[in-house]
Amino acid sequence: MDYLNKPNPGGALPVFREPDTLTPHQYLRTVRREDLFTPEKQLMFALLEDAVFCFQEFLLASDRKRAETYRAAKHWIFEADDDWLFSFENICEALGWSPEHIRQGLKRWKTRKLAGRNRIRLSRLRARTRAQLSGVSSRVTMRGGFL
Repeated sequence: MDYLNKPNPGGALPVFREPDTLTPHQYLRTVRREDLFTPEKQLMFALLEDAVFCFQEFLLASDRKRAETYRAAKHWIFEADDDWLFSFENICEALGWSPEHIRQGLKRWKTRKLAGRNRIRLSRLRARTRAQLSGVSSRVTMRGGFL
């Protein structure tokens, strides 16, 4: 195929003869990469993954540094700001995910995690109370009490 015609009368740039047509396959190959994640999207995914990890891992953190990491991740995730290129909302949209759906999932996860923690505390409290009451009842019966 001869793509080039003779140079323009004025100079250096050649004129293309072939029209700018592409088959659907050629077009889709240029628009959709075989990679699902370009390097930019890999970076965005890594930021999102790290924020979710910090939110989940440090939810119950007792030391100051981890608690601050949790607060920063929570602020970034739940902040409604799309002005910044790497905001939570922009990253989710660039990856094709719904920011609200992810936020709702994290809220449900947090509720279950805290509820489970409270159940453990309550069961420990009940066990400790039973142990204390059984110790009291055995002392009372040894001393000739009512039990």
